[in-house]
Amino acid sequence: MKSLDHIVLPVANLLAARTRLSALGFTVAPDGHHPFGTSNSCVFFQNGSYFEPLAIRDMDIYQKEAERGNGFLRRDRLYRRNIGENGFSMIALTSSDAESERKDYLARGYDCGPIVSFRRDVAQPDGSNRQIAINLFITSSKSSPDLALFSCQWLSEKVFDDAHKVHANGAVGISSIAIANSESGEALVYLESIAGITDNGEIALDNARLRLMPDDQLKQAYGIESLDERSGPGAVCVDLIVTDIFYTAVVLRISGIDSQQVGKRLVVAPADGQGYTIAFIEQE
Repeated sequence: MKSLDHIVLPVANLLAARTRLSALGFTVAPDGHHPFGTSNSCVFFQNGSYFEPLAIRDMDIYQKEAERGNGFLRRDRLYRRNIGENGFSMIALTSSDAESERKDYLARGYDCGPIVSFRRDVAQPDGSNRQIAINLFITSSKSSPDLALFSCQWLSEKVFDDAHKVHANGAVGISSIAIANSESGEALVYLESIAGITDNGEIALDNARLRLMPDDQLKQAYGIESLDERSGPGAVCVDLIVTDIFYTAVVLRISGIDSQQVGKRLVVAPADGQGYTIAFIEQE
């Protein structure tokens, strides 16, 4: 069973994401810079998952590296062109051996692109920097142009400050991701080939679930009336476990964030810097 590592959330600039996520009661880590022209402002959770709002820091480097074959940037660029710069483009699953997984997926006929290997500095509480090192590759399918799954192998420790995993809204981790427009045969095969077999419309990961939901279920669970017209699957909603949903509601109200109670969920609609629905649900 695979684990959810993180989700990639394109934004036009990190200030918009940081402002919005902070208002939602999240602790946002210091900006991190990739060597291929992008930057992030991550939100880390206690269950090992995290948000990665992603912005373009240096367009020249970004375009050059994309043209050289960086699959991560190619998918990011495609999403920004097709959908925009405020959304949810990729889901990263943990890998113990990215090279072996890539060979396996290539043998199955998927376009994986080359391994993207990089290091970047992470600021530490004492003011020093430590490096993280990652190997990743994107597994693409024409049936899923607006949502990509990729394998993420950590070659180093995750040297992130534990203080950044404590949030004013009480969130402890991503529990599920709702994926729309996933009923078509080829799209379903793609999702199952990379993430796992569906059971009653869900793919179980070690620390979360991918929920493949038709429009009527999305409306019932999140109050969503309509979705963007897309030619394939799209990740549209994130469920976050909180310790006390009443407390979360108070935090949102103090920040002036509109929310809606839909069944057991406290739902926050997309906004600038948050191009996806967030639903808080109390831990049972």
